Amino acid sequence: SGADGPIEEAAARGVAGYHVAGALRTVSGPLRRPVRRARALASVRAWLAERRGHPGPAPGPLAGAAWGESLIVLQVESHQAAAVGRTVSGSPVTPALDALARESVSFDRVFEQTGQGTTADADLLAQCSLYPSREGAAYFRYYGNTFACLPALLKRAGYATVAYQGVEPEFWNLDVVYPRIGIDRYVNRTGFAP
Repeated sequence: SGADGPIEEAAARGVAGYHVAGALRTVSGPLRRPVRRARALASVRAWLAERRGHPGPAPGPLAGAAWGESLIVLQVESHQAAAVGRTVSGSPVTPALDALARESVSFDRVFEQTGQGTTADADLLAQCSLYPSREGAAYFRYYGNTFACLPALLKRAGYATVAYQGVEPEFWNLDVVYPRIGIDRYVNRTGFAP
């Protein structure tokens, strides 16, 4: 349409035209999806073929420095990194997280990349370095996929992997997906003392 947004499109097409155009987009989207998927798959295959056999990057100076040490990944939902290390009237806003951050490697430049799956998509990004699906939650739409994720890599290196979530077992399909990404034990709300 060339319109910048819904208001401009409605102004350009009129109310009826706006709704007809929206209905056509809704109906034609699924029809175009197999073509888009085939093109995307062909593009990925070509990219992988180009790089097959090429050596990866050389290990950095810290490669293996923490071998055998425990690794704890703390993901906090709905938390802004800006609060860590801040004080209000002389009192720390997040004293426990401040203490943990002082003795840890902390990433404060991670930006939310979630679709409709919010919690599950953030988990997919952190655990598997994958962006979410455009529609729906990846942990529901692709629960049968084989993923190469951090927990599985740690398992192969001899680590035990455990996830603690204070939610119902099936929340965001975690009870199904966690074993598929390499988590040995999933402790959910039912495993916490009342």
